[in-house]
Amino acid sequence: MATLLTLVISRASLAVFQELEPGVEYPEERWATIFRSVAQPVLADLALAFGLPPPNLPELVRLEAHQSESSRLTLNKRGV
Repeated sequence: MATLLTLVISRASLAVFQELEPGVEYPEERWATIFRSVAQPVLADLALAFGLPPPNLPELVRLEAHQSESSRLTLNKRGV
């Protein structure tokens, strides 16, 4: 979902810049590379603008990184 949101915001931002400066060329590949490097702070600013709290990163990592099923073998334990 974050990837799609980032893509939409990137393209919308590009359109705004192209409209504000019609004589300036913004190659899409270059724009995408630059936008990718600033996407996280841009999305954080948007979340704050909509009144959403910043994510609790330690809690997100803890919830996502733990082994959800004890019967499920990891790659190391499978010998792959």
